[in-house]
Amino acid sequence: MAGFRDFLMRFRPVGLPDPAAAGGVPADRSAELAAELEPPLALLEETEAEARTIRENADQDAARRRQAAERTAKDIVEQARARAPAVREESASRIRDATEAEATELLAAAERDATALTWPAPRHSTTR
Repeated sequence: MAGFRDFLMRFRPVGLPDPAAAGGVPADRSAELAAELEPPLALLEETEAEARTIRENADQDAARRRQAAERTAKDIVEQARARAPAVREESASRIRDATEAEATELLAAAERDATALTWPAPRHSTTR
């Protein structure tokens, strides 16, 4: 790759204007520029190919991860569906037990209240 000094040399006058010289071949600036740009462009092509390979590998890795996540999700759902009846039964059992305990407590309270109401009332003396 050409250095900065070489870049500046392009703008340096070659010589003083003289009478026309013998015929010559003009410098091919576009060929010089193409030759100058060829090495960096080749490096860019290599980098582009490497980036393409990295993207393809990343796409494949992402597809594998998506498939694994889908399998995991399906397994979790299947396990949850398999456990659902047992969980429902356990929840119903807890609610039933709690309800029975509450009913027993209410019944005992009602019996206490009924007993308190049925005891003979103390006799009050009516002295006037």
